[in-house]
Amino acid sequence: MSKLPGCRLAAPGEFTRRAFDAGRMDLTQVEGLRDLIEAETEEQRRWALGAAKGAVRDEIEILRSEIIACLMLCEAEIDFGDTEEIDGDVIQQAKSRALALLERIKGYLRDSRRGEIMRSGIKVVIFGEPNAGKSSLLNWLAQRQAAIVTPVPGTTRDILEVSLDLGGLPMIVCDTAGLRKTHDIVEKIGVEKAGEA
Repeated sequence: MSKLPGCRLAAPGEFTRRAFDAGRMDLTQVEGLRDLIEAETEEQRRWALGAAKGAVRDEIEILRSEIIACLMLCEAEIDFGDTEEIDGDVIQQAKSRALALLERIKGYLRDSRRGEIMRSGIKVVIFGEPNAGKSSLLNWLAQRQAAIVTPVPGTTRDILEVSLDLGGLPMIVCDTAGLRKTHDIVEKIGVEKAGEA
């Protein structure tokens, strides 16, 4: 088919871009779809699928509707406040709803890192003295031989990262060089990197 005039392979993301341009998907759904494609754990997939289906958009729409309702009450007071066609406590209703809305928005803002953590994972660094069992712990967590383990101090010289799925939560566990003073130039660089991790 690609040899037919006017036919070509779609570029990566082209259908999503067209759906976004046509208004069939909003930005939160596009981001959810990207997160779904990049998901590595079942929990990441669950969250991303919700966003791709419009869960974030729906939450934002609820907030938007509540803001419009508060504005409507304020405008009603401005336009009709001196007549008997409107309740006397309209401003109080608007204030109560706005304060409840403010608390809800603050709740979303307090939870700002939750999506980031779900998307990119939690980074855990294992550090300590040489031969304290850091590499053995990493191997146990990874359930495989990810790091070399020997009785020789200074075996681990660089940061070794392993991606894990901890109950659906992505986690990046880092094994580091043992923290000690050393004259070995390579080990010294590893110890410096461990301090930066």
